[in-house]
Amino acid sequence: MFLNKLKSQIVKGKFVCTLLIICGVLLSSCSRSEKEQTIDQDQSDLVIESSEQSNTIQDRTNSQSAALRVYWQTRTDYNPLNTFDYSGRAAFQLMFRSILQIDKSNVLRMDLARNVIFVPEKSLYRIELTPGITFSNGQLISSADCAASIIQYRENLQKFINPEAKDTVEEELLIEEEEQISDQTQDYSERFKDYPDLFKLHQFFSAREISEFIESKLLEKQLELLNLIKDIKIIDNEKFEILLVADDQTDPKQNQRDDEQEVIEDPNIDQETLEADQITETETEAETPENHYEFDPGLLSGLTMPIIPADQVNSTGIISITSDRYTYQEFDSGKLILQSVDPDKPLQQIELISYASTADAMSALVNDQLDLILLTEENYNLYSKHGSQNIISFPGQRYYYFSFGSGTTINDPEIQEQVLNIWQVRDDLASDFSGDQSKNQLPLQYTDQAISAFGLFEFETTLFSDNKITDLSHDQLELRMIVPETNLESDWAFRLREKLLNLNLDLKITYIPLENYPAAIAEGDYDLALNRLDLAYPMSIFDSYEQISSGITERFTEEDNALAHEIDVYFNSVDRHTDPKIFSEKSISYRTLIFENFNELNILGIGFAPTGIFLSKNVEGTTESYLAEPYLGVEELWVWQ
Repeated sequence: MFLNKLKSQIVKGKFVCTLLIICGVLLSSCSRSEKEQTIDQDQSDLVIESSEQSNTIQDRTNSQSAALRVYWQTRTDYNPLNTFDYSGRAAFQLMFRSILQIDKSNVLRMDLARNVIFVPEKSLYRIELTPGITFSNGQLISSADCAASIIQYRENLQKFINPEAKDTVEEELLIEEEEQISDQTQDYSERFKDYPDLFKLHQFFSAREISEFIESKLLEKQLELLNLIKDIKIIDNEKFEILLVADDQTDPKQNQRDDEQEVIEDPNIDQETLEADQITETETEAETPENHYEFDPGLLSGLTMPIIPADQVNSTGIISITSDRYTYQEFDSGKLILQSVDPDKPLQQIELISYASTADAMSALVNDQLDLILLTEENYNLYSKHGSQNIISFPGQRYYYFSFGSGTTINDPEIQEQVLNIWQVRDDLASDFSGDQSKNQLPLQYTDQAISAFGLFEFETTLFSDNKITDLSHDQLELRMIVPETNLESDWAFRLREKLLNLNLDLKITYIPLENYPAAIAEGDYDLALNRLDLAYPMSIFDSYEQISSGITERFTEEDNALAHEIDVYFNSVDRHTDPKIFSEKSISYRTLIFENFNELNILGIGFAPTGIFLSKNVEGTTESYLAEPYLGVEELWVWQ
């Protein structure tokens, strides 16, 4: 909220108002600093205040000196390359840049990199950094920093995923958390005695085992990609090459990387030597074409780790040398204070406040001791249901589709096909797409929005008429549908019910708790179920088909296979070039091929759900808010994959 106010003041030039605010802050500085000192000393206490007394972020941040209070998990290791929890990952993205980054539209874009080229005949990536980018101490960010960060991150990730190493990491965290808890032991029943509803909410959170670590599938996929790296060859301070393992040796189970990975560094290499070396490599590799990658294998999705100075990659303490929008200012009693590097930025300070558990942090949020909590989707459903709070979310990748159960009605082929074709979810979801793909320099396979290039959302199915169901029966037919007890799916089910009522179909919706939903789908006691497939990273549309139903390409004709190959080439090529004339002539064929297979596989459509979300009391729909986007500008801070 305060960001919009400040931006408005700056834009409209309300200098007088700004002076008044500053004067007010100065006049109250003595009492304010005394109050802030008390809060700093007792930041873990849950002080109950009435809604009238509670300060909103709007009230707290009427000056540029106010800090945004953000939760992050208690930790013993402050190295961003060894951070695998949601809150830590998001926080470190404020301080450190990366070679590539995923924006809030889930598009992989350049960050430190200025140019990325995949050379299929040599099975390598050439990466050039944007010149002149420095760390906070003025030191240039170099290829050596990137190489060291990549290798160290992969090593740490391997240890984290490995069960034995993971147990050690979690044991260390547990010891630290127990120490924190012993220092912060409180009689919650006493503190909440006047607010039984809040005490009940705290008990509810505490009774849940909430994982704060990033979903294992995402980390395992990233490790699989990083294990494609054979060597990293440094050309100069701004250029380096990532050499890949042979295409026939990419089984991650057979290719766990050792600690002996070599970074080949030759800062004195000249262009003639490089070109000669490239010619030699090309001639050698031409003899073994089976080892070449025909397409970009997708490694770029794994190069989103923070880049830190090469001599700091093994550090476990606070790394004071940063490179992004906020820099380290102070660390005290679990609270890390960040300062904006831009003096004109409205949000000058962020306080990362440590709590031993999400339950404690949620209670602190309720009591206005925190402004933001980073949550998983599990917590989103948990808190939105029991805390009546809204969520600001960012898109991740998820495919939604119908599952047909054992119900008699839905197993009528004509009704089944009609249900698939009447729901224009593709058109509804088109509004969720954002960003200009023409400006994206990376392969389309790296983004959810890849399919938009084929105009799939413009396709209209005309195989069935709206009176098809009515002709089948004069009596209203009933379909039993199950949906998970989440806001998005519930809304879709309601809209689907409205559409089907026009077709003489009465949709009876049963809402099932998310944790019980997979079992309910497996039982099959329904006509329809809104199912979904989570993808760890963006991929070709045909790759997702294979995960839903294997053997799809076995039914392809020779012409279908040719079309599918052309689509894959377009999705996986770095320059994404295709002849406009050919693309125009075949666009209908492309779309028809895809949509025919959507129907064969009972695909409902493609949608999105949050992978990176943050929670605040002060959002639209709550008593403390009056703006649709109270944190306009802040949301850009909290995007992670």
